[in-house]
Amino acid sequence: MDSTLSLDVLRDLGRWLPQNDLIHLAFTCRRLYRALHEHIYLAIVIDSSKRVFCLELAAECTTRYTQTSQSAFEPVVIRSLYALTRFLKTLIAHPEYAQYIRILVAQDRFPDVPALDLNNYLIQVFPHLDRLQVLNWYLPDCPLHAELLALLPRPERLESLCGNFQSLHTNFCAKNFFALRHVDISGFPSAETLAHIDFSKFHLLESLTLSRNVPRNRISSASKLDRCCRKSVETQVENLTAILSAPKAPLCMLQMISSQIETPHRLRSLVLRDISVTPSDGRTLLENIDGTTLNHLSLENCVEQLFEPDFYHPNEVRIVRRNPPAVTFMDAFFAGITHLRLLDINLTNELCYNDATLRAISKLKGLSRLSVHLKHFCRRGAYDIEPLITALRTHEHTLKHLDICINVVERINVSLCPKKVSYYELDSLHGLCVLTHLRILRLPVKYGQIEKIPLHLSQLKNIEILHLVVTDLNSLPLTASCNNCENPAMYALCKSNSLIATEYFHGANSYANSLKEGNANHFLEFAVLYKQFFPKLAYLRIDLNDQSFLFDCRNASFINFKDQVYLDHFDLLASRHLSETY
Repeated sequence: MDSTLSLDVLRDLGRWLPQNDLIHLAFTCRRLYRALHEHIYLAIVIDSSKRVFCLELAAECTTRYTQTSQSAFEPVVIRSLYALTRFLKTLIAHPEYAQYIRILVAQDRFPDVPALDLNNYLIQVFPHLDRLQVLNWYLPDCPLHAELLALLPRPERLESLCGNFQSLHTNFCAKNFFALRHVDISGFPSAETLAHIDFSKFHLLESLTLSRNVPRNRISSASKLDRCCRKSVETQVENLTAILSAPKAPLCMLQMISSQIETPHRLRSLVLRDISVTPSDGRTLLENIDGTTLNHLSLENCVEQLFEPDFYHPNEVRIVRRNPPAVTFMDAFFAGITHLRLLDINLTNELCYNDATLRAISKLKGLSRLSVHLKHFCRRGAYDIEPLITALRTHEHTLKHLDICINVVERINVSLCPKKVSYYELDSLHGLCVLTHLRILRLPVKYGQIEKIPLHLSQLKNIEILHLVVTDLNSLPLTASCNNCENPAMYALCKSNSLIATEYFHGANSYANSLKEGNANHFLEFAVLYKQFFPKLAYLRIDLNDQSFLFDCRNASFINFKDQVYLDHFDLLASRHLSETY
């Protein structure tokens, strides 16, 4: 069969084959080996975790990498220490093979190779990466030294540089990487590290990500709750003062753009993670970024300093401010943003002042995705969600993906009282019914509200993925009789017996399995109910403090519970479903 096909057809066929099939086909005969050998080295992913890389990397290459997206392909994943050392030694023995590599990705779970040995291998490999276009290096414990970047023979071909790097301020020459379109720098210790990088040399820059800490689980980031949402379901209240003054608190790192450049960057995506901003930073950003081209903005775990730091004498009384300034970062920056489509905002300030965020959302036009995280101080009564609902009405014809997170925080150190659960009145959700194009929705709810939510949102007939974050399940009384629990003894034993380790209820034993099965069957009833109100519902996910449940609702007559494997790849599962339906 192979003798009747031309080499071009064989190469095109190899681009669509999974990793094992490609390797087996290449070693069938010499002719196939010569035709497919280059594709084996085209995209290399190094990660020992169990993940479906082909879906994530192929989608990313299609949307972000302009030149490599001209042809789809399956990456080769290296998971074991033996495979990694064999791969590096092969490149050292045959430098011409390194010229085939266009994409090199190292994820957070790296094979256990000593850092010194790995550095010695890379010193011999990097000088031969002539065609490298994408370099992603996300190793929290082993950053890539910037001296290795200087060994690249053709740095002008590099289009994407992402990851955590060491000694960027002394060994990185920005003028040699003028073709960069995507820059993601994480794990830098201070603002001075970035201040030495001349970002004005990146004339073709399209997306910029700055993260003080190295994020883990980048591929399945949406499969697990982020830090803010995890805090909302925990029983311990979050201390706002500790967030602002912790050793790893966000630092002000926008000093790198303190001076205006000649031509503003025409960014399509800007992501700031663990960054502290001020109102003046908003104006400085607008001077260096063309707000008319920005399509995606993400402020993740960021802190806004509403006031300048004050210096007091030892005997001077400290003044506590209670009123926000006239202009905030959101007011200053969003004054020049006109074409934003994707907005993820998790911005905290010392006053829990959210009005500026809501004003920015209402001023924008045509958002298709919005993820908003709001914090408020402990108080009695329901949280007023009506201002947020009002701001969302300006996007009723375009919004398809909505994530809402509401968390209670405290201004003082430790509260002697139990955490006051954040909740809102269900009647206020009627305003969401105007979002008729909504397909993905995530809401924080109380356990008692789960059964009533479909009655208030029944007009959203296009909902396909529904994600509920239960914020009060661990705050229920220790006896389950008042909560209509069928097994009060099991509930009380699981929730109140401190003599039994928590790991026991998550291990592989008959009691834990029976408990999990009972909980799954209990929430399965909610899945059946939701399918009746939302005919297009494909997946229903319910997150508790200590466990999560995922139900496949695509078949109304057979709604089943999915195991942990599907939860770990929930983001890929959802994106694949949406791509198949439209």
